Amino acid sequence: MGASDYTEVDAALAKTLKKTAHISRKNTANIIIILHINILTLLRKTRFSLNTFQKHRAPSDSRGRARSPPAPARYFAIGSPRRTVFRGAVIKFLFIGDIVGKPGRDIVIERAATLRAEHQLDFIIANGENAAAGSGITGSIAKSLLAAGVDAVTLGDHVWDQKGWEGEIVGLDRVCRPANLPAACPGRNHLILEKNGFRLAVFTVIGRNFIGMKGECPFLSSDAVLAKTVGAGLADAAFIEIHAEATSEKQAMGWYFDGRAAAVLGTHTHVATADAAVLPQGTAFMCDVGMTGPFASVIGREIKPVLGRFLDGMPRRFEIAEGDVRLSGAIVTYDPAAKRAVHCELLTVRK
Repeated sequence: MGASDYTEVDAALAKTLKKTAHISRKNTANIIIILHINILTLLRKTRFSLNTFQKHRAPSDSRGRARSPPAPARYFAIGSPRRTVFRGAVIKFLFIGDIVGKPGRDIVIERAATLRAEHQLDFIIANGENAAAGSGITGSIAKSLLAAGVDAVTLGDHVWDQKGWEGEIVGLDRVCRPANLPAACPGRNHLILEKNGFRLAVFTVIGRNFIGMKGECPFLSSDAVLAKTVGAGLADAAFIEIHAEATSEKQAMGWYFDGRAAAVLGTHTHVATADAAVLPQGTAFMCDVGMTGPFASVIGREIKPVLGRFLDGMPRRFEIAEGDVRLSGAIVTYDPAAKRAVHCELLTVRK
């Protein structure tokens, strides 16, 4: 209702009062009725209703102070209790980049619950392939991350670095190895997370350029996982992590799956890229979501020994650095009704 509409209301009231000025106090009820009729006529003319006014008016408490409206229910379950139907507006998930050593683990454990509440996250997924002293992961570390609020842990080319992990991974139902490793490898090659009816398939593939571990084609392997999850009706959308060195390979993955995956996000280089975007057909994309660990370092390691190695080529032990610890990742907002991502952004949190 604009300024001109309020002017019309004032004019109508003045006109009505002029017409009824001669009426005695005993006929006050008649005045009220006439006013009511005139106002309703004008409101109908300007296509403005009391319901619309109530809808747009800022809510207030008993003292008249403005307050925030209550958050609407995001989910509505119908049918079988085993399979609810998602009726919310959007799904939001955080993907945390390579967790490096104890500094990286600590900030994830400390901040996971806070980040979930602050950003209203439905899922938190983290790459844990460097969580154990920078190389691989252990069962106890994986359990500590999951207990802190991480919903799923993905891995990369350091998946088998820790002794005994091949036996531990089979007992962890929220941890998955790269999907394009040989089928005989232990562990799950994908996960399906569910939150109040919405099912998200999660899996990782490793690239084939400049990476020591050799896997099958990441493109065709991802096609196969999509076919047996989203394609088979077991998931509503899929998140693909491309753990690769080459920027070109990661970008190609994004374009290849544009419109078929909720998100394609990269890891492995430990350096976040400034290309967070939603591709034309609705897939969230980012070449690399960065590293979670000490940023006063060379990709998580102490600076001095790395510099020495570059200068003279002599082997050195690369210890995990400790300074300027940050959590780095990407938040993706996905619209299940439109079947496309609507937002993708880099998240960086300092300890």
